[in-house]
Amino acid sequence: MTFLRTVLGDIEPSELGVTYAHEHLIIDGGRPVEISPDFLLADVDRMVAELRDAATAGLRSAGRHDAVRLRAEPDQARGPGPTQRVQLLAATGLHHQRFYGGDHWSVRLPEDDIVDLFVADVEEGIDQHDYSGPVVARTTVRAGIVKIAGSEGGPSARDVPIFRAAAATHRRTGISIHTHCEGGTGALEQVRVLTDAGVPAHRISLSHVDKIADAATTANCSRPARSRSTTRRSAGATVRTARSTCSKRPWRMAGMGR
Repeated sequence: MTFLRTVLGDIEPSELGVTYAHEHLIIDGGRPVEISPDFLLADVDRMVAELRDAATAGLRSAGRHDAVRLRAEPDQARGPGPTQRVQLLAATGLHHQRFYGGDHWSVRLPEDDIVDLFVADVEEGIDQHDYSGPVVARTTVRAGIVKIAGSEGGPSARDVPIFRAAAATHRRTGISIHTHCEGGTGALEQVRVLTDAGVPAHRISLSHVDKIADAATTANCSRPARSRSTTRRSAGATVRTARSTCSKRPWRMAGMGR
């Protein structure tokens, strides 16, 4: 039985409705904003108003694809509150190294420890301090997807262990994986790393692939996945969206089963 893990709890796939699969709703500071002030999205009231306008137009759900240290405070991640009209998914995972710095724990910890942090976000709750250390305080907001980023042309030597950690998180929890393709590149290389690590292709979604006009990549991304489906007893969902970031056709991002 598949289900969707939102910031307010688990729902049935039939409750999902029209979905924005890749959104950034709140970025309230940190290295991303230091690098580019245009990343700042700190006005919660405007975010709530925009979500309500979108809901009036028919939006039902949205994925908040903000990885570790790019996430808002969990209370903000909840969105408009208990009466919200847009159901939100929170993410665990890691983005580009430039958003963390050279001595961040993501380049020092063994893969197994990174997996444990990702899994805890999914099964127990996102850390109130967003893994900034040294104390971890779990909240009731649990992650519904893993978000990871690949470098231009495909996962770099720094990226590959994180991709493998995301794959291990999938194997332990059943959670689906959403990737960032830098400049629209590296999609097939990302899929190869993840599938080699045991993730069925239909559990992977790719973003930004439409930034490049590459007919071969689009054709390959559009082919039906030839992967054996697995069912795990954990958090997850079947997510239907209006458009694919890869093929520009309707697609399904399969989630986890229980």
